[in-house]
Amino acid sequence: MTYSKRRAILGGRFDPLHVGHLEVAVLALMTGLIDEVVFVPTGDPPHKSVVAPFEYRYEMVRIATFGIPQFKVVDWERNQRYAIGTWKNYGREHDWYLLGGDSFNTILSWYQYDELVKLVNFMIVPRPMVTIRRDLLSVINKFVITNPCHISVSSTDIRTRIKQGLPIKGLVPDDIIEYIYHHRLYGGENVGR
Repeated sequence: MTYSKRRAILGGRFDPLHVGHLEVAVLALMTGLIDEVVFVPTGDPPHKSVVAPFEYRYEMVRIATFGIPQFKVVDWERNQRYAIGTWKNYGREHDWYLLGGDSFNTILSWYQYDELVKLVNFMIVPRPMVTIRRDLLSVINKFVITNPCHISVSSTDIRTRIKQGLPIKGLVPDDIIEYIYHHRLYGGENVGR
């Protein structure tokens, strides 16, 4: 008998990865429904633009998850734009698609959402200041809502802080601060450490 890990797939820009992303992954593990979280940095997302090239964002996730056996990073979306394509190519029947409540609230705008909601099991993480649209829960096939994420931080806020020369310590892992500084990402020469 072959053992297959139960997975939650966490897609995102990770531009940059921050402690909120890591908390979402930990909350997913705490459900007991999965064995690992697979981080999937997006290549060219249709809804939002990216600032750092894919290779840098992928590497930041790899650095932040290194040495944590329950976390894995893959490049499935290097040349893929849509969640439905990723799910059809890599998703398995018992996998979960992990996302924050804010992202879930936009599900009806996703490419081929009508097919996606039939195929995917959604693991939804409530986020601060965001109310999950309960009316949308009726359009998806299977879902679970985790404990809420208590960290209120966004990649946009972090990039703004970097441009302004403000500290980001505590908002992103220390290794990522060094990586941003070293590669001068987001105006990283101004990173307040």
